[in-house]
Amino acid sequence: MELGPEPRDPREVIRQAIEKILREHRFAVLATHGEGDPWCSTVFYAPAPGHHLYFGLGGKSRTLRHIRGNPRVGFAVGIERETRFLQGNGEALLLDDPGEARAAREAVAAKVPIARPFIEAKDARMVRLRVERYYVTDFRKLWMDPRTFDPPP
Repeated sequence: MELGPEPRDPREVIRQAIEKILREHRFAVLATHGEGDPWCSTVFYAPAPGHHLYFGLGGKSRTLRHIRGNPRVGFAVGIERETRFLQGNGEALLLDDPGEARAAREAVAAKVPIARPFIEAKDARMVRLRVERYYVTDFRKLWMDPRTFDPPP
């Protein structure tokens, strides 16, 4: 689906680029730090309200242990294409509310059906990534320096 002519507001252009990239991809690379070492993992995601992201983690995973000790994370989406991708940072919040956890699980399963057995596992934990800043790079638009977008708090 094409978005039509680009709006004149640069912030709206960046927001639309973010939404398009998030629609086109199914996984993100998540960077955490804890236990003395940095760590990257691949997670299936779905958009969450407010330009944030949902994803699930295994209950015994290194990534979950890191987030429990330090919720600050970095992420990248679309890195398998070298011409247009997102990077960002934010805070990973473990979802303790059963209603939001269920909504997150359903959103991820709807976007990425093969993720369902993983995110429905007994020990799986759902997470909301409260994105503080997106960085958009699009070489096709000659955005060599990433454009930034800060979702409202």
